[in-house]
Amino acid sequence: NIARIAERLKIVTVSVGCWSGRHRHDDESRAENARHGTTDEAEVYVYLCKNSDTLKKIAALRATVKAWNKLHTKPTIHRGMYFVPLMKEFEHAQKMGEFKAEYEKLVDQFRMEYPAIKAAAPQALKGLNLASKWPMDIGSKFGFDLNYMSCPTGKGWDEWLAVSAKAATDELSENLRKAVEKYAERFASEGKLHKSTIENIREILSEIPDFDAD
Repeated sequence: NIARIAERLKIVTVSVGCWSGRHRHDDESRAENARHGTTDEAEVYVYLCKNSDTLKKIAALRATVKAWNKLHTKPTIHRGMYFVPLMKEFEHAQKMGEFKAEYEKLVDQFRMEYPAIKAAAPQALKGLNLASKWPMDIGSKFGFDLNYMSCPTGKGWDEWLAVSAKAATDELSENLRKAVEKYAERFASEGKLHKSTIENIREILSEIPDFDAD
């Protein structure tokens, strides 16, 4: 029942930006193609800010956010949109709020460091520096956007929800299959199930709607 499925889900969109500082160096790319006798097969990219520890921390945090979100949501057929079970969005929002606070602190730190990094680039990068690629407003290259909304139905949305729900179910089934195989192998080799194993199984089963693991 599509309407019943919609009532039990929230949709969350998550977007975390991080400036990579990676740009194609046209002159070096042309030189490399000339050296190899190719047309445009060779491309040379330059990282303008590769050695910034703060930027590395932002990138690592972005990866952590994506991994945590993937673990605690289910996919839809649209990139960047995920399902969260009704009432679980509060737990999700709390954790994302913690991530966002840490992210904004790091971004503020990088914004303070940025003018000095940019000023030192001609000396640090030599002929590889791309002066035009350094953003005037570095803050515009970052952003942590999070939105929750009710699951829409009707006028095309029913089909979207049905296909997305199937994708989420397929992923859950695959996760359960892998988990059962893993724990079956462990039980076969050890002859018993540890408390931690049982708790892990309970956590996996909690993803199934209306399943009471107790």
